[in-house]
Amino acid sequence: MIDLSQLSITCSVLIDSSDRLRNLELFLRFFETFFVNYEIVLVEQGLHSQVQELVKERRGVRHFLISTSGCHYKTRNLNRAASLATRNLIMMLDVDAFIPPAGIVASLALLCTGSDFVAPYNGVMVEIEKELIDKGVDFLKLMPEIVYFDRMFDLNLSQLTHRYFVPIYGGSKYEALGGAVFYRREPFFLAGGWNENFVSYGFEDMEFMHRIAALGYQVDRVSSVNCYHFEHSRGPDSYYNTFYRSNEQEFERVRAMTGNQLRAYVDNGFRNLQLDSALQLDILNTTGIFSMHTRRPTKVDLSSVLTILAIQHDATGRRPDLDAMFDYFEAQFDNYLVAMIEVGNREFKYLRNKKNIQYMWMPLGHSLDEAVEKALSRVSRPYIDSWKCREQKDIEPLMAKYAALLKGKAPSDVFQSKQQRV
Repeated sequence: MIDLSQLSITCSVLIDSSDRLRNLELFLRFFETFFVNYEIVLVEQGLHSQVQELVKERRGVRHFLISTSGCHYKTRNLNRAASLATRNLIMMLDVDAFIPPAGIVASLALLCTGSDFVAPYNGVMVEIEKELIDKGVDFLKLMPEIVYFDRMFDLNLSQLTHRYFVPIYGGSKYEALGGAVFYRREPFFLAGGWNENFVSYGFEDMEFMHRIAALGYQVDRVSSVNCYHFEHSRGPDSYYNTFYRSNEQEFERVRAMTGNQLRAYVDNGFRNLQLDSALQLDILNTTGIFSMHTRRPTKVDLSSVLTILAIQHDATGRRPDLDAMFDYFEAQFDNYLVAMIEVGNREFKYLRNKKNIQYMWMPLGHSLDEAVEKALSRVSRPYIDSWKCREQKDIEPLMAKYAALLKGKAPSDVFQSKQQRV
């Protein structure tokens, strides 16, 4: 038995047929046959778990359910699995595939001697036909019988007479990349993990391997084994579907980037959109649309105005609704600044968390005029608008005054300049 105490195996499954459940059982039995001390982090997607009974008594298997409907979101699920893995060395393996034990041992050796990422097979994926699977799989008996195909097998197809073992991806013209990959934890996350712009079927593995090489990580390959895939019925997430073209476009976008451009793209969360607090951000998040859009602010700019609010609440009057006032400012203006000075108690201290509010305090015995002067000594802008407030009625003319700005008046027509005040 081979010790895998250094390794976490991450995988994603959505059970859409009995074949999927059968393949998962084979996947788990493969590791039970040849390995000890492994950690399998299995992320299942579905409204309800369909694998709980299969995994609950199995040692070394950590099962997590993402309770959601929709297509198989493999990239998201694999990122979740990697984040939950507890070991430094990680293997991503599809639950309908396996790498012969010698390939796993060789891959781990490469990671332990300096590789960041390892492709654990020679670029040829071989399918084990359903007819053989239906006879029952004994992995100890199967291993001596599996057929190995080198990269050049397709140059002499007349020799392909092997029953039950059929090469389905890879050959002399290209290397298959899907199904399995090994990596060290730190470079995986620094490289961005799996690109979650890829949804359902197509291109996610090609983009991943291209990206890690383009970013300069050390990538090696084990050339002595194939990857073996269990034949299964194919649902909508296993062939060309409505996501295929968008996935292809994302792959071409990444492939066209220079190393520096790709690094910036990864570090920005696989987005070209740059988020800037000086811009207006509009987010639409509904059951049918998710979009993020930035634009130049269209609100009235108050970057030249300092609004001073000196306040001492009188318990006998109506408490000022400062939350509503500051919400109004945020909805209608950009780059405003309110210096709020509370005299006496600290009833409005929480408002320091509002946008563009500077909160100050003075103890009892100080007048509101002194509070205004304190604000003036701390903050400076060309135009000054100062208010002394004890109850709600003192706020109403302030709101009316600022409403004039929304009708097109300039700050110079509405507010006193700092020079005028002096």
